[in-house]
Amino acid sequence: MSGVPTRIGRYTVARELGSGGMGEVHLAYTPAGDPVAVKVIRNDKLDPLTRARFEKEALIARTVIGTNRVARFLDADPYADRPWLAMEYVAGRTLLACVDGDGVLPLPLAASLGALLAEGLSAVHAAGLLHRDLKPQNVIWAMTAR
Repeated sequence: MSGVPTRIGRYTVARELGSGGMGEVHLAYTPAGDPVAVKVIRNDKLDPLTRARFEKEALIARTVIGTNRVARFLDADPYADRPWLAMEYVAGRTLLACVDGDGVLPLPLAASLGALLAEGLSAVHAAGLLHRDLKPQNVIWAMTAR
């Protein structure tokens, strides 16, 4: 992955966690060694509209509170050459990996997961954000209670 930066802001990048239509998410570390997930906008998406939307997202993401169902906002630089947003790194498996590896979720578990997702989305929407990319690859089943 020659395109993976070695530093984003004050964070040292370890590896890419995933990518999508708008950008990539990298596992990185703070100067103290704590893991974070850093979202970076793709170079080919750096038009004025996307920059403005990302700036708004970074400002609003700071206000998402009252739930542990959403990765916590930590830091951002929407004005960088490649705008970025750092958030809590949640160790675990994606919902896609769980279903691919273990098969269909039992109904009670699927219903509980749906309720937890709704709680997280409600907090995000209450802050004025739309997720825009909710899919099984973006739902993390945390390895530990948060």
